[in-house]
Amino acid sequence: MLSGRYLKQWDKVVKNSISLDVAKERFRFLTLLDCIEIPDPSTAIKTIIELKESLQSVASSSTGVWLLGCIEVEVVSMDLMRRYRELITTGTSTSSTEMRKLDVCELLLKRLPLIQRNLPCYLLVHFHGVVSTKSAFRFEQFYSNLKTNKRWAQAPRQIELKKLSNKFRGRQKSLEQNLTDIADYITKGGNDWMAKKAYFKYKLNFDGSVNYDELLSDHTNWRKKGSLNDFHKEEGVEDPLSLTLDEISLLAQIIDGMMSLDKNRTGYLVSKV
Repeated sequence: MLSGRYLKQWDKVVKNSISLDVAKERFRFLTLLDCIEIPDPSTAIKTIIELKESLQSVASSSTGVWLLGCIEVEVVSMDLMRRYRELITTGTSTSSTEMRKLDVCELLLKRLPLIQRNLPCYLLVHFHGVVSTKSAFRFEQFYSNLKTNKRWAQAPRQIELKKLSNKFRGRQKSLEQNLTDIADYITKGGNDWMAKKAYFKYKLNFDGSVNYDELLSDHTNWRKKGSLNDFHKEEGVEDPLSLTLDEISLLAQIIDGMMSLDKNRTGYLVSKV
């Protein structure tokens, strides 16, 4: 359904553009990292409602903006990301891109009281969506309006508004396919997304380039393999990147709560169309 709405907007923009290239310039992919929240369903839902209202307000006050996307909640482990940083800095330098997720989460964590800053897991509440306007100026104006919210200005690149890619792994990718893939990705319902399938695994960075299979396949990373295996050893989890059963249950409750925010069970959507 979401893919259909994206493609309908694309068709509308194409009909009112002088060329496909011009039409493509009228779309952006928005990622907005709202906060790190404690792992409690009722608290998470309150935070999600606040995010929906704040984002809806900014979109409504921004002239000429079409917005449609989803609020997502990701279970994150600060301990695992911190341990991974320690491992990859042993004898080598850390990629700033690779550890950007940890850096952002550390800054967002400071919003919580000290007593809540050492929990086994947290929730990264965020939004992904497609934005369409008629000019670069409107995109800039919308971005500036988003930045006026102090909650969204705590960390570098907490707000990303970027052009949709034309290629994937070296192959050309149409904007229609891009929109369809975005719709799949932001409604995945899991914690991670690989090869168009959802998984209940932690993600150590934003681009998904680090995963446990890669660590195991590279014998030079034996330190990573050993240390990561120890992480959930007491819980009996074979894959150290797997969520626990309690964390999967937590995610399911939150997704169900988001869906129930409207009568059509699409309460995770935020739109201005």
